[in-house]
Amino acid sequence: MLFLSVLISAVLYAASFLGATFLWPLSFFCYVPLFRCQFISYRQAFLQGIIWGLVAYTALLWALLDLIVLLGKGPWGFLYAVSFLFYFSFFSALWFVTVCTLSRCTKKWWVGWVVSTVLYGVVVYKGMLYGLTGAWQGYPLAFPLLPLMEVSSLLGMLPYTGWFFLLIVFCCFQAGIAYKEKSLVLLGGLPFLLGWFLLDEKHEKQEGGLIIPCAGFFHETRPYERAQEVCDLLLKAEQKNPQAQVLVLSESAFPFPLQEHPYALLMWQGNGTLFEKYLAVPAHYRKSQTELHNSVYLLHKGRIIYRYDKKQLLPFFEKECSFNPFLKRCHTSFLQEKEEFEAGDLAQHPFKFSDGHELRFCICSELLWDFPTQGTVIVMVHDGHYRYAYFSHLFKLLASFKAQLYQTRLAYAAWTCSFIQR
Repeated sequence: MLFLSVLISAVLYAASFLGATFLWPLSFFCYVPLFRCQFISYRQAFLQGIIWGLVAYTALLWALLDLIVLLGKGPWGFLYAVSFLFYFSFFSALWFVTVCTLSRCTKKWWVGWVVSTVLYGVVVYKGMLYGLTGAWQGYPLAFPLLPLMEVSSLLGMLPYTGWFFLLIVFCCFQAGIAYKEKSLVLLGGLPFLLGWFLLDEKHEKQEGGLIIPCAGFFHETRPYERAQEVCDLLLKAEQKNPQAQVLVLSESAFPFPLQEHPYALLMWQGNGTLFEKYLAVPAHYRKSQTELHNSVYLLHKGRIIYRYDKKQLLPFFEKECSFNPFLKRCHTSFLQEKEEFEAGDLAQHPFKFSDGHELRFCICSELLWDFPTQGTVIVMVHDGHYRYAYFSHLFKLLASFKAQLYQTRLAYAAWTCSFIQR
């Protein structure tokens, strides 16, 4: 029964992410089977935690593991994928061991489960990747509240209480179900019910407004042809939304140093219909022969009027994590002989329009660790790498989650989709 409870919990947890559009209610029950579990030893707790992690994270990380195998090319790719999977599973094992410790101290298993699960959620959100990156970075795409963003009003209390409080009551609710404690069910469920009344349904996901994010896949790999591809997408977006002031492209729309390809700027704004528009175009910026940045340019009337250099680079894919030889080899495989990026060294200053309206930019992985907390946030994501749609959907949910948390206006542009959230 213990193994079956652990297995059911892991499946419910993973399913709530993989099928978030329809299966998000499973989030409210994914821990219920676990909260009745009791371990006779630390060894048993550790092994059951490993099992939970292997099942849950194999499913949840499948799109990422698939990409790792493809980039690793051959046996090394499988070794990297398995290593990352066991790394994540190790944290769930520590979670179960902590449950065992706290339950023995308090003599109440439900207290051990609730406290340990809350701590585990904090680690997932804030520090799970420390052993890989050497920085206090979490993996919020596995945060248990994330699927609930499918019905944003459930998290209507988020701006007022923060995610930590909602995580606590979320765990109390499931403990109440597991132990048939009506008071815990009421305590845990009430904040989510209150969200329905506190959150005005103003989060319109639509293709309209002054800022228009443009979704689209890019196929050309040579600079001139890629610039033409970008131009075609911008013209289509402008024709569909002639009232738009700002057109936004997704990350890696033009993956070349823009100053080395001046014809691209002329191509995009030499056209009369785009000349008056503000164009937010992700491209590279070469500061020197050895320093390359992943950047976004804001263009207007044929000129570069603003540039932001990405500060939080994606470990292994954009920057090296070389504190052990295995991770260094992993980084070399993922980089695929491309030039490594340097992190931006300046604090982001918003671009201000004449009316005082501010724009801030968030490039792909910065969505996980460095989301701006004021003004209008333009999020640019490259999700064209992944062969499984659920992973792109999780990025959408996380962007909405962060925007609701900080009460910012959001314009989201990815390869697969785009939307505006007010």
